[in-house]
Amino acid sequence: MSEHKIEFVCATCGSNDIEKDGNLYWNVNLQKWDIASMYEEAYCRECGCEREIKEKELPDVVDNGGHRIGWALSGYVLDGGIWGR
Repeated sequence: MSEHKIEFVCATCGSNDIEKDGNLYWNVNLQKWDIASMYEEAYCRECGCEREIKEKELPDVVDNGGHRIGWALSGYVLDGGIWGR
């Protein structure tokens, strides 16, 4: 079974430069901020739209042998958790 990655994009302009608001709490055991809740509203930093966002499945990036090496995302490739061009 293949693993699929998604990104969220603005329903108006298609940009993936999206922000969402929410509440965080400090997790003492993990020593990091965790999400307590997230609001429905989203804001597109590209066009200023405060409307709906939608999911978009990221296409696989494959090598010459047909093996998946990452996922395409707006000109970047995620390969082993590292973003690069």
